[in-house]
Amino acid sequence: MGNDSDTETKEKEKINNNYITFESVQESLNLSNPKLFKKYLHEVFLDLSSVSDSKNIKYVSKICFYDYIKLPIFISDKLFKSFKNHSKGGLLETEFVNGFHQLYMGTFEETTKIIFNLLDFDKDSKIEKEDVKLILAYLLLSDFNNNSLDDNSNDIIIYDKQMKKLKEINDLINKTFKKGNMNLDEFIECLKKKKSDIYLQILCFLYSKKPFSKKSIICLKSKYMNDEEYQKMSKNYISLRKSSKNIIMSPTKNNNEIINKVINKKNLSPKTSEKKLKEINIPFKKSESTPMKGHHRYVSCGEISSEMLNKYTNKENKKGNIVFSPSFTSFSYEEIEKNNINYENYIYKISENNKISNFYLLLINNDIYYYKTKEKKELIGMHNLSSCFIEEYENKGEKIIDNLSYYSFSLIFKSNSKLRKFYTTDIEIYEQFILNIKQAIGYRKFEDYYEIKEEIGVGRNSHVNLGIQKNTGKLVTIKIIEKKDETKKEEELVRYEIDILKFCHHKNIVHLIDYFETFDNIIIILNYVEGCTLGEYLKENNFNFKESKAANIILQIANGIKYLHKFGIIHRDLKPDNIMITQIDSEIKVKIMDFGLSKIVSKEEKLIEGFGTLYYAAPEIIQNMPYNKEIDVWSLGVILFYMFTGYYPFVGKEEDEIEEKIINEPVEFKDGEWEKISENVQDLIRKCLEKYPEDRISIDDFINHPWFNN
Repeated sequence: MGNDSDTETKEKEKINNNYITFESVQESLNLSNPKLFKKYLHEVFLDLSSVSDSKNIKYVSKICFYDYIKLPIFISDKLFKSFKNHSKGGLLETEFVNGFHQLYMGTFEETTKIIFNLLDFDKDSKIEKEDVKLILAYLLLSDFNNNSLDDNSNDIIIYDKQMKKLKEINDLINKTFKKGNMNLDEFIECLKKKKSDIYLQILCFLYSKKPFSKKSIICLKSKYMNDEEYQKMSKNYISLRKSSKNIIMSPTKNNNEIINKVINKKNLSPKTSEKKLKEINIPFKKSESTPMKGHHRYVSCGEISSEMLNKYTNKENKKGNIVFSPSFTSFSYEEIEKNNINYENYIYKISENNKISNFYLLLINNDIYYYKTKEKKELIGMHNLSSCFIEEYENKGEKIIDNLSYYSFSLIFKSNSKLRKFYTTDIEIYEQFILNIKQAIGYRKFEDYYEIKEEIGVGRNSHVNLGIQKNTGKLVTIKIIEKKDETKKEEELVRYEIDILKFCHHKNIVHLIDYFETFDNIIIILNYVEGCTLGEYLKENNFNFKESKAANIILQIANGIKYLHKFGIIHRDLKPDNIMITQIDSEIKVKIMDFGLSKIVSKEEKLIEGFGTLYYAAPEIIQNMPYNKEIDVWSLGVILFYMFTGYYPFVGKEEDEIEEKIINEPVEFKDGEWEKISENVQDLIRKCLEKYPEDRISIDDFINHPWFNN
């Protein structure tokens, strides 16, 4: 008996001092009833799902999944794919429910498989070193925000922080991976034997950003089980979890901010008290505070009046004076839950023939529940607010029935565009519902922060206007994207554009200030860059200036592209019209802009969609072949050629002719036009315009080319 006791004591000391159990981390979620959690996920699925156009099958689209999970879009996209078992479309109910259940309440093996799938970009049952590095970069670096209009100084500070953290990530990856990839068994073995934070970083990040609260789940208890069944099932689950000990190496002293936030929540630090990790507290972001200040990780939303929008975009208002408020929160569920949004009261629904029904409506954080009575014993249904807008009416939507005034507001659900209208007879109750729902969905009113001025540009489905940030009086650029003509793919690209701009902090990349979404529009606010596009600048100078000036401009563009490629970002539409030039005295500053076609991919990952502008498109895009970041280098070569000549290296009367030349013909340097231009320039262009991506010059070698040294 004594030996058994000593062995058990040693095992406990081993766990306390060197390891942390997976179950103790999972316990921080405070979930105890797997059946009820699945029922909650079922209800959320029904609320977020829409019906397939081709088949009568319900699914949750990528956009609605992004709205619900509220993570950086690159991580959201990989998590979405890790849940999927079939190839096309959105998530089916089994995929949605089982995916979230296995992530948050699954066994060690189930949860680890979800994270492994998240890291397995090409679905070959192996995770690549470079893919893991990219996930960690977006996981750990997305909180570095610069909300100031004085973008240069702040961006330099944040850029330095990003580079320092990126070095730490590189060191962490190199210590963990003995070779370039790992299969699932090797990954699990690594978790148990190597002191690596990779798994815990990802797990704790996903746990800290969970899109639900325990209170919301418990609200469903009356619908699906009695108290006795609930208690018995919860007790069994907790007992099973306590009896399991899937041990993984404890976190290191570095890179532990996210890990620490979760394991300290339940006082679960694996270290002794002398080495206890310090908890990181993130302040709650209140809706009335300065735009983009604090932890704005997601698309924030607001309203913009139809009158103001129509005045500057020449669009008719088909909805009269109705104004739509936003749905996408500017803070995480974690912060919502910390603030504990909670309001309840009676509410009415009125049919077309004025038949009145009353319900008891309970708002808990980002969920609303309908009960028959105030006692909340009989649940009628629920709605998740992650993908909805609130609609307010003039005069509070007053409707008089039998000499009694009813005040109304509506919720519009993005997944199916359904409108649900609610009434109350009490002004104070009406205002409290509006106030609390706005707080739950992250409401901000656009006009409180910005004023739209004259239009300065027009796109296929967007308008670009000058604007003024009201609290500073400074000029901003406001890009208004109309959603009605957008496909789901185009809307996804807009989400990528916003997340990329939020992430980027480089002196040669345009600076994001803020972003909103209304029912009709997505609004992006950028730092105003005074000057002109590179295309306009070249024409003003008749394509005639010294090589040193050309080298200065193209090197700044290349430095911006190097930064993007370091984080897996491919611009996909590099051209002079998407590059801004500002000249103060003799100093030229360059800013890359318009990330509407940009995408985030890993080093070995390939894209196949054909995007971009023909004259700047690489051969692999025209041939519909898989491609990666080398296409941006091709575009740099075309821009450099165009800067010296005023025409493109591959021209023709028809698109087919241009495409054929891009694919097959070498670039030509006509004697008369290029005799005064150095051979180094021509050499650099040739290396950029190599037909095969593997032969093309890398962005690092581009920047280190002898031409720039001379």
